[in-house]
Amino acid sequence: MRFLSAKCPPKFYWFYPEIASIVLFSKVFIVLILLQPFELDRFTFDVQLYLSMIFSIIAGGTYYLSFLIMVNYLDENWTIGKDLLWANSIFLIVAVMVFWFFGFLDGKIEVEVQLEPPVFTDVLKYSFTIGWVMYYLIFSTDRYLMKFALLLKLKKNKKIQEKFEKRPLQVEPEKQNSLYVRLLGKNKEDVLELNPMDIVFIEARGNYVEVNYKSHSNEIKKKVLRTSIIELQVQLNSFTYLYNCHRSYIVNLYTVIEMTGTLKSKKAVLRCVNELYNIPISRLKMEEFNNMIEAYNTSILV
Repeated sequence: MRFLSAKCPPKFYWFYPEIASIVLFSKVFIVLILLQPFELDRFTFDVQLYLSMIFSIIAGGTYYLSFLIMVNYLDENWTIGKDLLWANSIFLIVAVMVFWFFGFLDGKIEVEVQLEPPVFTDVLKYSFTIGWVMYYLIFSTDRYLMKFALLLKLKKNKKIQEKFEKRPLQVEPEKQNSLYVRLLGKNKEDVLELNPMDIVFIEARGNYVEVNYKSHSNEIKKKVLRTSIIELQVQLNSFTYLYNCHRSYIVNLYTVIEMTGTLKSKKAVLRCVNELYNIPISRLKMEEFNNMIEAYNTSILV
């Protein structure tokens, strides 16, 4: 029981569900071709490939769809027991869908030896056996996948940083004695010069980001740049008070006045020039956000 109630550390497939789905699809496909469960050898080879691909798509797709449902629950309270329950639920759903698919195909494809469709208990056996093998492989290689993903991210960030360093700053003369940054979009004319302290928050909007900032006239203005929030993070990485609290938001920690919501769904309330903004906080970053708030704004109790 102690093992099941232990906290489950963040996993590769939490942060990269698309890649995890493709990896799962590939592994299941290879296992089906090599081991041929469900008596796949009764089919012609091209039908074996077809069925193996369909079953692999069912496995990868079921994981990805379940992730979209579970993503809001993957936080510091997620335990190994919950993770195992999630995995078993996926295996069960896959078994039901595969069994249904066999019934759907019955009589519709040509087989070398006519056999009865598999019973549900056999499908369950194969689904859970293959599922647990896949779970073990993913679990045992997770730390290596996380290191690999981190290296890829660092490499990408380095390229982004080098690209922006090659473009001249060209801050206006009257601003040179102040701390100004130049936020750059993908187009040369896509530029915003401002003091980073004036940024209230940044919101991702598809292929664009919207920067909400305080102007010299003490008004809140918005500037849309054709870039990604990751690229802006790289440009603003020297200013640690601009914190990426959610995959779609960067907030100025000095503007946070309070926290609202429940333990499972919190929002930061930002205030600037008498305007209030409610910004969601990722559950995976809740603890880190608390620490950052304590460092930059000790008047806020989270």
